[in-house]
Amino acid sequence: MRITINGIRFDQVSPSERKVFSFTEKQLCDATVKIRKQTKSEATVLLCTCDRIELWTLESKTSTYEPLCRDLGLSPLAWKQYSYAKEGPGCVTYLYELACGLHSPLFGEDQIISQLREAIERSRLCGCTSAVLEQLFKSAVTLAKKVQSSLKLGVADKTVAIAVRNILQDAYGSLDSLPVLVIGSSELARLVSQELLDHNVSLTMTIRDLEKADLLVPRGAQRALYRERFSYFPKVTVVISATKGLEYTVCAAQALHPTLYIDLANPADIEPAVKDLEGKRLVTLADLPCSFPEREKAVSLASSMISASVDSFFSWLQARDRFASIERTSEAAANNLLYRLYAPLSQLGLDSLTLDEMRKTLVETARKAFSHQLYENGKLRPIQKYVDLTRLLENAPPVFVDDPDTSIEAVATMEKNHYRVKRLQLGTHSGTHIDSPNHILEQGRTLDSYPVGSFSAKAYVLDCRNRERIDRALVEEVPFGVTCVVFSTGWEHFWGTAAYREDPPLCSKNAILFLQERGVVLFGFDCASCDKMESTDLPIHRQILESEGLIIENLCNLQSLAGRCVDLVALPLFVKNSDGCPARVVASYFV
Repeated sequence: MRITINGIRFDQVSPSERKVFSFTEKQLCDATVKIRKQTKSEATVLLCTCDRIELWTLESKTSTYEPLCRDLGLSPLAWKQYSYAKEGPGCVTYLYELACGLHSPLFGEDQIISQLREAIERSRLCGCTSAVLEQLFKSAVTLAKKVQSSLKLGVADKTVAIAVRNILQDAYGSLDSLPVLVIGSSELARLVSQELLDHNVSLTMTIRDLEKADLLVPRGAQRALYRERFSYFPKVTVVISATKGLEYTVCAAQALHPTLYIDLANPADIEPAVKDLEGKRLVTLADLPCSFPEREKAVSLASSMISASVDSFFSWLQARDRFASIERTSEAAANNLLYRLYAPLSQLGLDSLTLDEMRKTLVETARKAFSHQLYENGKLRPIQKYVDLTRLLENAPPVFVDDPDTSIEAVATMEKNHYRVKRLQLGTHSGTHIDSPNHILEQGRTLDSYPVGSFSAKAYVLDCRNRERIDRALVEEVPFGVTCVVFSTGWEHFWGTAAYREDPPLCSKNAILFLQERGVVLFGFDCASCDKMESTDLPIHRQILESEGLIIENLCNLQSLAGRCVDLVALPLFVKNSDGCPARVVASYFV
């Protein structure tokens, strides 16, 4: 199964430029059919949302970006800088994240659910879908509904409100009676308004329907109709906009009186050109020095649900392939039986009508019997599943500032050299990697001196999520006989954020000692360090490495394995005198 995605994001362009993406249903249907024919795909789905257009294809035989653009009347060159492409199993995880609103400009929004449903229904009506894409989109919608009903992904963080208040205090000192206009009545707008009202700001909030004002406008704030917002500009010093719309609430030509504009929306509410106006200052959400702890917590929980759904989809896919194989084998076996019985049946002396009916009954009964027996035998045969626990290496700054950046640079291309070669620059502790004793011990053993068998182990994935500390009582659940313990703290979901550089749940020395006494020599973590991030003496590192144990850091995809014994293989690059090295880490188990 090869799924490919080609998409164009247009949420960062002006509203006037976005208008070319306002397609009619007929345009989308026609393009779906044409693209399938041009790319010789088994199936095509066009997903159109408020911020992107995506083409999903199954087993396409040609490139898909140009057909996507040309069949929708778009210029391939003009929109190339806004395009993106994905391929392979990762598309499944991406669709589930997209369905849950994790890739939406308005983070956590649920409108995408109906847009996914419309996309697959359109493809079905055009005869361009398949069982695989039907199941994939159906499961994405089901998951998204579950996530939206149980988690609050679009939660407005208090840290944003505090950051806005700090900006105003830095700019104006006392906030007493400072005239502020807040455009929008979203949860974030209300949270920021309440924070400012608590500091005696003179605040007015816009609302589209005054009948809802009692429910949405915080006590102490003045009310104004959204359409009359510009009449308040001469009376205020600060304008804060936090709506969920796609049109600018303030254009540069309208920014006449207030001097400070704060845009808390994504896509932008306030035209970026405002920052170029003399005497005007524009602050966006990206400029605010704040974190999103509540959101990150919700995303961590959503990621666990997504991981389980990904496993479920691939289990369905594997079972579907197995059932199809059973049906083919059963049909072939039934036909072979009829072939072998042709002569004996012909000698029974039956009339042709009766004989034909007997043959039909015989072949159908045999097919069902063979199918049943093969299915029952298949249930007894375990299926081995593999989970990649490795971070993708890509151009990125390091987690620790003293480590080198990861850089992947093309040095030979098809256009110039007729082949491809890339230069890879990274540190020995980049991405998912293994620490050897030589990492912190003066005379420590280097990684290349370990026999290759040291990197394969029977492992137990310990569920440490929602724990502040990993103590001996928790690790006592680790079964006897394992030589590796992988700690699933949930920290992997902070990868790429500032929170990843904070201290994860840490192991106590007693917990590590207990595991070492059990024979554990390989320790895996889904975080950047098994010690405090600012630690210089590294007590947990030392306890493990002084006994010539090994440490794996920056693991991922552990949620579905929590509480499970797995076979773990962690093969590092074979580098001379290495203190550590990036590794490909894979877990497998039977179901």
